[in-house]
Amino acid sequence: MKLKVRGKRVVWRHNYTPRWLWIIILIVSWNLIIFGMFIEHPLSYTLIVLAVLLPLLFLRFLTTTYIVTDKEIVVVKRGKIVNRLDISRGASFRATSEKIYIFSFGQPVGNIEVYGKDPAKPILIIKNVRSPRERVKYLNEAIYGL
Repeated sequence: MKLKVRGKRVVWRHNYTPRWLWIIILIVSWNLIIFGMFIEHPLSYTLIVLAVLLPLLFLRFLTTTYIVTDKEIVVVKRGKIVNRLDISRGASFRATSEKIYIFSFGQPVGNIEVYGKDPAKPILIIKNVRSPRERVKYLNEAIYGL
């Protein structure tokens, strides 16, 4: 399924799955591989294949994707758009590996600076965010907390 996203270019895209979930998935997969290797049963190969495919299945259903274009920020969960944040009004956008900036007029609110003339459609700037985990945290705060 192709997602309809406004904007000419995707300037930042991030797939996020919590670390604790990955640890659980990898432990279960590793146990299935070990169990499948050491038992002599017709289903042992099925267990090994299942252990390899398990993380791939979880990637599709448990990953949150953040797509940032020059017009909007889109949050995608389970292949469906769950939230959109319009940033098209007079905002110039720049994203580097460490920082996300959206420039316009406004006032700072902690690490997130909210901009825009219309409070119902805020424009945001997330700055000094080094790790992808922090970026996701601040994007969530900005999108769901304002």
